[in-house]
Amino acid sequence: MDLDKVRRIAASVLKTGQRRIWFNPEESDKIGEVMTKEDVRGLVKEGVIRKRKPQGQSKARARRKECSEEGLETGALEEFQTKSGKSGESHAE
Repeated sequence: MDLDKVRRIAASVLKTGQRRIWFNPEESDKIGEVMTKEDVRGLVKEGVIRKRKPQGQSKARARRKECSEEGLETGALEEFQTKSGKSGESHAE
């Protein structure tokens, strides 16, 4: 069977998204012979198919969240702000 279809079946068996399914690359021939959900359950028990850990929050996103909690502004607008205000215009007299 096509690996994409096996991935979809495994995702439904493991109750997770398709991106979190891991196949053992050494057992690709075994995975290709799978036909039913019962076969997929057997491979899960053998450890050929596993569920990956969820991806954590990236450091950059965590830093932005921390700044927003402290009341600091982040983003592209910050580059254009001046001491005189947020308009980006300088008060040259």
